[in-house]
Amino acid sequence: MKFEGFSYEEIISELKKRNISFITGEEIKEHTVKKIEYMKKYVEQWLYVLSNVSNNIYFIDVMSNAGLYKNNHLTTCIEVLNVYAKFAQYHQDKMFYLLTNDLDSKRVENLKKIFDIYKEQFDKYGIKNIKMEFNNSDASDFVKNLIKKFNNQFISVKTRSILLYVDPYNFISYNLANAVHDFTRNVYCEVILNYDIQDYIRNINNDSVKQHQEEIKYFVRYFCNLDCQNVSAREVMNVTMDKFTQESKINYKYSIEMKNSKNVALYHLIYFTPNLRGLEKVKDATWKVFGFHDNYSSKHIDRMQPNLFGETDETNAYDNGRKIVADILCSSLKKSYSYNEILVITFEKTIFPKGKVISDIIKPLIEDRIIIKQNLKGIKNYTEDLYSVVR
Repeated sequence: MKFEGFSYEEIISELKKRNISFITGEEIKEHTVKKIEYMKKYVEQWLYVLSNVSNNIYFIDVMSNAGLYKNNHLTTCIEVLNVYAKFAQYHQDKMFYLLTNDLDSKRVENLKKIFDIYKEQFDKYGIKNIKMEFNNSDASDFVKNLIKKFNNQFISVKTRSILLYVDPYNFISYNLANAVHDFTRNVYCEVILNYDIQDYIRNINNDSVKQHQEEIKYFVRYFCNLDCQNVSAREVMNVTMDKFTQESKINYKYSIEMKNSKNVALYHLIYFTPNLRGLEKVKDATWKVFGFHDNYSSKHIDRMQPNLFGETDETNAYDNGRKIVADILCSSLKKSYSYNEILVITFEKTIFPKGKVISDIIKPLIEDRIIIKQNLKGIKNYTEDLYSVVR
């Protein structure tokens, strides 16, 4: 029998059994529950690849909270620890590191107590390849110190793989964004960043919170090099994403929009990776958690029965994804695209995972005479071919 981690109730029970005092974080909403589910699913997809490639695997939670939320949910880092427990037992020649940080010392102490419970189980099951580190510092300082810890240009992916998770409570500060940007310039890694679009919309012109307003404007002016007048949250996000892909080791990006119960956009989870395989895996996780939606809202009602025109929410989503790709292909001056180029466009701009690219993007675009397959390696070979754009 293998140890597969603890549930929320089991951790509480173990702490009470030992008469250990503990705290819980705030009560979280549905969108946060979904965010944690998404992170857990991506880490699973990530580890399926890396546990067969890298010798040392790091998940770094820059703002890790207390381990437990008030309404019976585990924080992201503990969910990751549960995933680690499963993989570590099957890959005993690999080391799994969980690095946590929080500015609140009480939360850090709480995490240590929870990890002690896990360590007893690790010892019981002979799991010796999971290590956890605790830090109690400002998030920006923590990331800056990580650069010193990991900055080695000659470290290969086989030796080390890193996923940096940055989940601030408000719109990201200039100092934290700059630290993360420096990290991606110096360390080969993947990043998942929470970009708080609602905080920006609410406070960019809110003179009643002058200090926070100035912090947001400082980010826009000095990190994005944009004029603060009449620039939208989405424009700022796009410039931020481009800055990472153009000025660091990051090559690819993707974001998923998270909404509250009123269907209002709250934030984007932006994924950055230097490797196309990483983009493939995050799209697999996205599809498994969100399905054919390009955002999350608890208000989603999937209408599978056709309307008067024979359309469903799913067919509309597929049609919209194809239109996005078609518009990008046709608006460019390029005469032809490789399969990989279409794959990247599909990954970055639509909800579709790899398994949908040929069947639901390329073939329909060929049928609609938007692209023409060149058949360089035969009629049936789609991945090693070129596709000419019909104009």
